[in-house]
Amino acid sequence: MSEKLPSSEFTQQEEELIRKLREQGAEHPETRKLLEDWIIEQEAVANQKNTPRASIELNLKRAQLYRAAGYIDEARENLEAVRRQATQEEENDLLQVAESLMDQIEAEIDVAIEGLLKKLDSYYVELYNRLSPELQEQWYWIGMGARIDKDGQAAKAYLEEFIKVLEAKVRDE
Repeated sequence: MSEKLPSSEFTQQEEELIRKLREQGAEHPETRKLLEDWIIEQEAVANQKNTPRASIELNLKRAQLYRAAGYIDEARENLEAVRRQATQEEENDLLQVAESLMDQIEAEIDVAIEGLLKKLDSYYVELYNRLSPELQEQWYWIGMGARIDKDGQAAKAYLEEFIKVLEAKVRDE
């Protein structure tokens, strides 16, 4: 397509929304209202254009906003919608953008997991033998899961939570 690709830059309103999402979370009433207003505004623009491409671009913009705010699952959901829609509508340029963003997200998750696994390994000598058998088993399965799990975001979350448990254990001793 010769149409211009949507910008990945954010307006001042979007920057404020991203900041609020990061600081207060999506469930905070003020943030939720800002997000809802932004979505309604963006949907109105897409509906006014009344093209499949406009709908795809809306999901792409939403994915970019969620990613910037750290809402990776939401970003991935919107990128999956972009991939489906762009494939159906033969919007190959938007499909390429979505696939590139998905690849970037997956690479970022992989790097984060590697860092968390290194952190987990650093606790091994110091702490492993002092843990209960249950925590030792949990350690094993979380580590293995992170290395082989297809859902990197879930593996990352499990690692982060388990490392918090270990750090609390170190503090308490």
